Parts: sequence; structure tokens; C-alpha cells
Amino acid sequence: MKVFRSREMLRGLDITYITLYEWIKIGMPVIKQNPYLFDVGSLKWVVKNKENYSEKAKKMLEVSDGV
Repeated sequence: MKVFRSREMLRGLDITYITLYEWIKIGMPVIKQNPYLFDVGSLKWVVKNKENYSEKAKKMLEVSDGV
């Protein structure tokens, strides 16, 4: 299972901490809080719910499949 840290999510999706935390508040799944850890399900949530960021999330998914 590929695990992404907050910093990887911020860079990969080109978002801010504020945006990331807002997404978590509205239902983005996380593996663990403090520190925040994310998995493939988190990226799939972005693809489904955030159209403006879906291409970047898909690219992160492709890269994670290759690892």
C-alpha cells in the first residue's frame, strides 16, 4: 500500500495546507491524523470530488502504481 504524507499531497496536487484540511473536513479519507497520512483512496476521492485537481491526482496514482 502506497502511503502519502501531507507534503507529498501538497506538492503533487499543488494545493495549500488550508485546502488540504478543508478537504479532510468535508470527507476526504485519511489513514491517520497527526501526522496526516493518505493512501490511494484519498487520491480517488480527489478524482471523484475535485474536478480541478483530478488530472494531478490521476498522475499521482499512476506514479504510485509504478512504485
